Amino acid sequence: MIVSNGIQKIIDLYNTLHTGILAPYSQKEYKFNPHITLGYFRNKYDEFDNNLYTTAYQEATILNFDISTTFDHIALLKGNDSSPPEIIKMFY
Repeated sequence: MIVSNGIQKIIDLYNTLHTGILAPYSQKEYKFNPHITLGYFRNKYDEFDNNLYTTAYQEATILNFDISTTFDHIALLKGNDSSPPEIIKMFY
């Protein structure tokens, strides 16, 4: 889902988060487009699954999402699959 309000604030936060320790994960070759990811469409080999994506996209389009919300903070978490995530920093 694409964000329609507060785009520049989200981009600024994204750029701030991708400095320091997260700098290696910054994807400068792509322009960041604020969004909310609704799924992870990969097969068992961790390859993009276009059929799964297309089906999910068609189903989401039929639902005609129109969601409004306000975020008052974002948490930077560190974790793995075997333990609960640890809060590294809160952004208000």
